[in-house]
Amino acid sequence: WGVNWTQNNNHGSFVSADERNQIFLTAGLFRRVDWGLQGGLVVDYLHDEWDYEVDVVQLRGEISWLFCGKEDIGVWFTSGVNNEEPQSLQRPVFGSTSTTITTINTAVEANDLFAIFYRRQFECGGNGRVFGGFTGSDQGFVGCDLLLPINPCLSLRSSFTYIVPNNRNTSEPANFVEETWNVGASLVWTRCPRTLCAPNYCRPLFNVADNGSFVTRFAHQDD
Repeated sequence: WGVNWTQNNNHGSFVSADERNQIFLTAGLFRRVDWGLQGGLVVDYLHDEWDYEVDVVQLRGEISWLFCGKEDIGVWFTSGVNNEEPQSLQRPVFGSTSTTITTINTAVEANDLFAIFYRRQFECGGNGRVFGGFTGSDQGFVGCDLLLPINPCLSLRSSFTYIVPNNRNTSEPANFVEETWNVGASLVWTRCPRTLCAPNYCRPLFNVADNGSFVTRFAHQDD
């Protein structure tokens, strides 16, 4: 289990003067092996507070086949459990010569993700993963994540996710309205020194949810 907290837009944005606060909670079970089938399932919870306030829950799972003790190929997915009731949101409307702000009522939901991945364990700790797939709203996405040990107590973790807009909603001609991307980098401190070149079966198979693994979207009227 774990928790992740973010604070953004400290001085407001184009659509709202409010700052944005997010709390991610993750809890679940996993199983690691030396060779063969491994996987797990977690529950992610998001409290998102900006010019709206929503609470969304999703399931996130992974299953893969580990071979040679250091490489595995598998699939991972997320699936929304609940949709927040329609919210009054400030959104830009793009005209041919100007941009205006309007208030709309729309539901906020988890964007379901389905991906195939390849992951490699490094010789003395750490791992890297690349993945690609599609969303439940007919979008493609790609991404990667990386964990690099610096010493027995410090590691560098980074991740990247990009979801491509599908351009199916003709009332919103600007592509970035449907675009989602997340870039993260963090320094991880482990209190008890670990052995770098030995298996660690207790190391979590899942990272705590963030904006790259828990993606929300505004549900359109035609969805």
